Amino acid sequence: MKQSIFKLGAVLMLSAASGIAESRCDVGAEWVLVSDVELTQLSANRRWELPEKGWSGDVSIAVNGFVMDYEPVAFDFLGKSRALDEVSVALQSIARWRWRENFEWIISGGAYDGYTNFRSIWLAEYYRQQFAERTEIPGDRYVGLDPQGSGGGLGLRWEYARAAGFLEFTVAARRDEVAPGYEINFAGLRRSREKLNGTSFVVASENIVSERLRSRVEVSATRV
Repeated sequence: MKQSIFKLGAVLMLSAASGIAESRCDVGAEWVLVSDVELTQLSANRRWELPEKGWSGDVSIAVNGFVMDYEPVAFDFLGKSRALDEVSVALQSIARWRWRENFEWIISGGAYDGYTNFRSIWLAEYYRQQFAERTEIPGDRYVGLDPQGSGGGLGLRWEYARAAGFLEFTVAARRDEVAPGYEINFAGLRRSREKLNGTSFVVASENIVSERLRSRVEVSATRV
């Protein structure tokens, strides 16, 4: 196994202002090679502001390329070595509206298509090699899915101590289609859920104690 690590990155920042609108665009690229894994990341973020209207926000897009050599474990007699190449795309947007002097609404939304990390790619290939052609096993059938998902949230941020104390309430919902996991029991092959719908509620308190010290306490409840 290779032990070398290479990492290259670059960031380009552009800003512009016209009339009442201000915007800034950040473009980044990064390439990482670790052992038998290669990661390429391309990203762009645009930050915009409408000061007179009290609006501001960010829109970002990220493209990730994953390249890895799949190697089955020693006791996996059905596994085969295989080169894997996956691409994922993610879009995220957030808007903030200063409703009152010390109250701010936060609206967010996003979506993605593709695997989000190397672990999920490895597991999906493992299950494919183990069960895709094992039609003789009773129970559920193997299903190969391309992961994707979307979600959104609405929050209210209260500045109860000017520039020093904040309390934030957020409710969010998301839907994910994931590559399911598999296991065999006495009833045959069992497949986990491939479609997940979740809702969450978050209460967070943030306080600036000094120039170098900031505290944040967060309580969340999630239902999937």
